[in-house]
Amino acid sequence: MAPRRFKPVRYGSGEPEYRNFEMRIVPATPDLAERLEVDEESPLVVRSILRAVDGEPTSLQDSYYAMDVAEECGLLNPRDIPQGTIRAMASHGYVEVGYVDEITTRMPSPDEARKLALGTGAPVLVYIRTTYTKERPLRLTLTIFAGDRNRIMYELGDLEAYRRGDSAS
Repeated sequence: MAPRRFKPVRYGSGEPEYRNFEMRIVPATPDLAERLEVDEESPLVVRSILRAVDGEPTSLQDSYYAMDVAEECGLLNPRDIPQGTIRAMASHGYVEVGYVDEITTRMPSPDEARKLALGTGAPVLVYIRTTYTKERPLRLTLTIFAGDRNRIMYELGDLEAYRRGDSAS
């Protein structure tokens, strides 16, 4: 018997939607300061969005940047950056070469439950990615996923046999 294959979940059209973009400046909390190697209370630029699929909220995402990087790379722009922040930083010599990912689950805060339209008892999956250049931490992205409508799937290594099974169906 062939192993069960997971396909990307599609809700209707499956079209992603980004809402409620905002850019703001916040003081570095002790945790953010440690991860980004900046002083506590130093200003960080945070760029936030709510992601939805077919109108249903699926995740909240906040990406934090040290002020010097944000100023040099044009991240203080209060609008979407067409080429994306990663390319904007790379064009200024800040190339991401490594990542540390942390994944945990917990119950949502009241604000997260409201924004994600979570039902009673639905948890969230918390995904923290800290990116690095060869010299320093560059970006911390905190994504809060609605636990009742997301699946995380990794494909790692040589998956020729796995993909061969897909073509047989």
